[in-house]
Amino acid sequence: MLYCIYHEDYEYKCVLHEMLFHIALLLITACSPEENRPEENYTADWPLYGRDYSNQRFSPLEQINLENINQLKLAWHYQTGKKATFQTTPIVVDNTMFITTPFNDVIALDAESGKELWRYYLYRELDFGECL
Repeated sequence: MLYCIYHEDYEYKCVLHEMLFHIALLLITACSPEENRPEENYTADWPLYGRDYSNQRFSPLEQINLENINQLKLAWHYQTGKKATFQTTPIVVDNTMFITTPFNDVIALDAESGKELWRYYLYRELDFGECL
């Protein structure tokens, strides 16, 4: 989402908050030491947008297959409290799932129970105009 703020020194300052967040996350991940990067066969976490550095979004997990797919049941669900429909790609590290909302909140959930561990609310002025 693109937010524009009026300032007297210049007409509008537009900030693409979500993109800046993802760029910062990418830079932090890319600059991490090699020993902190997931190995090719590491399957427990989904630490990057595309799961690993190849960005294929493929999970090598084999627990769900054609024989047991019809036995799947809902383990938990989480409501963000936002009155909007959206999609997000969760990041999962050490049993903690991180999700973002359309208004750039970041939420950490316990991956097994769905319990909210913490939440970052992005402060927004109510009179922010949107640049189209």
